[in-house]
Amino acid sequence: MALTQRQSSRGGVNKSYPMPVGSTGWNRFDPLSRMPESDAIVMDNFYPNQGSTDLRNGYEVWATGMGGAVESLYEWSGATSRKLIAAAGGKIWDATLKAAATQLKMGFTNNRWQGVNFKGRLFLVNGADAPQDFDGTTVNSTTWTGPMSINSLVNVNSYRNRLYFVQRDTAKIWYGGTEAITGALTEFDLSAAGRIGGSLMLMATWTQGTETGANEFAVFVMDTGECLIYSGTYPASADWSLIGRFKLGTPMGRRSAFNTGSQLLLITNTGVEDFSTLIQVGIENAGTAVSRKITNAFTEVVKIYGNLFGWQGIYYPKGTRILINVPVSTNTTQYQYVMNTANRAWCRFKNQNANCWSLLSDDIYFGGNNGNVYHADFGQSDAGANIEGYLKTAFSYLGSNPSTKKKLNMLRPVILADAVVSPAFGISRDFSPDDSVNGTPTVGVSGGTFWDEGFWDLSDWAGGFVVNDEWTSIDGLCYCMAVKCQVATNAVAISIQTFDILYLEGGFI
Repeated sequence: MALTQRQSSRGGVNKSYPMPVGSTGWNRFDPLSRMPESDAIVMDNFYPNQGSTDLRNGYEVWATGMGGAVESLYEWSGATSRKLIAAAGGKIWDATLKAAATQLKMGFTNNRWQGVNFKGRLFLVNGADAPQDFDGTTVNSTTWTGPMSINSLVNVNSYRNRLYFVQRDTAKIWYGGTEAITGALTEFDLSAAGRIGGSLMLMATWTQGTETGANEFAVFVMDTGECLIYSGTYPASADWSLIGRFKLGTPMGRRSAFNTGSQLLLITNTGVEDFSTLIQVGIENAGTAVSRKITNAFTEVVKIYGNLFGWQGIYYPKGTRILINVPVSTNTTQYQYVMNTANRAWCRFKNQNANCWSLLSDDIYFGGNNGNVYHADFGQSDAGANIEGYLKTAFSYLGSNPSTKKKLNMLRPVILADAVVSPAFGISRDFSPDDSVNGTPTVGVSGGTFWDEGFWDLSDWAGGFVVNDEWTSIDGLCYCMAVKCQVATNAVAISIQTFDILYLEGGFI
């Protein structure tokens, strides 16, 4: 039944208002009083799609039995096949299949490898053991020469048909010959190029489009946050030159740089920075970080967890998102800050305790703390356990004058699901910080019989989706309000479309 405005006997006006569901994402930057009402104050395990807010997908157990926390995970890309390579328990494993992982090599002292694919091989270094490479069948020690201790190579990158290695606790880079996969390495010392000092944390390759085509640049990031950008073929070539030098926040480990298409992103202690934006507007222009909208959340976790192992960024094209892995307790607890690359909206994923991430073909996987690799963004359960989602919308004046009081009467959540769902709801009034909800969320069985009972009026749509859209009573007197929604399911896909609010508007107070 359509709701219309009507005058009450006491001078108020009954109104209905379609309240947004946080589809423009988690906001930890703006004050509550100035936050866009389409944003969310809390968005845990909900994903901000364009026009809806959806419970994230789950994960399944994939490769098992690696005997310790999986601290490295990389995709090997061959000409006709791909494999997933993991490191745990002092060993390197093949984790490609949904089965017990296959041991490839043992005897290592460190499981925290950095890797890159080059000429059909996956090259791995960790700063403690001899460099290794995987050719699609076996893991072999790579016979590089040059540094006094070859085991000190701790980061690896490819740039213009050469491999480059960072030497631990120095400002030195070592590079190989054109297309070389073994042999002599040549030193390039960056200590004179930098102005702040420190040791080299990582190297990355940045591709930038120009009017004449794409150009590749070599990016060197010091542990102080100083970034040096070079163009040219290689350090000894006539065209090699320093074209940029600037200071960012401290990089969050050796896995803090990652590419999203042509963009190069860097996770720092001040946020996620985009090199393309930095070059265009300059680092003095505040608010340019990709993670600007969650700045306060980012700086809070960095202060507490910044020194822990597990920080990593990854671009997941199939899921239209980037994930920033945030370690909370080493080899125990982690969560992810996630951005929808289509609308740049953020959220937080919890209960995916991941040390490291990798793609395999188009799918995404993570290394767990218990010797298993997991296939993420799959199904509607966390390996059989409930996915628990919590959403608190931004406060809204319900389309009315902020200075008028409103008496809340009814709430109609419009939710699409493939079964009956009964979330738990709550209302916060006038910027209240409370996160409590009423009751316990429940769900039916996906694909089961749908019914009209109690809280919900259900319509079974074609394709198995149910529209849950019954009005329920709420109460309260306020200037503005926010909706809180909690769900828990291990079987059902849930998409929140809108929260319709029926209220009585009073006069000015």
